[in-house]
Amino acid sequence: MMQFDQLAATEIPPPPENLNEAVHQRLNRILVVLHLCDLFLRALPAVALMFTQPVLAFFKYSVTGRFDLKIRRR
Repeated sequence: MMQFDQLAATEIPPPPENLNEAVHQRLNRILVVLHLCDLFLRALPAVALMFTQPVLAFFKYSVTGRFDLKIRRR
């Protein structure tokens, strides 16, 4: 708990004067691009893969009329 007390007592210096609005705008633009790349390259493909399993199971059930309950553990 002593480390948290020291952290609470630590003063944070103000941002430097030369950090202007243009730097903020460039940084924000880069962060938005990186977040969108992460979304489109990692999150959406993972969601699509996870969603295809129940959709394919639905179509298989619709065609065959049987529901195979196989639990796969990862």
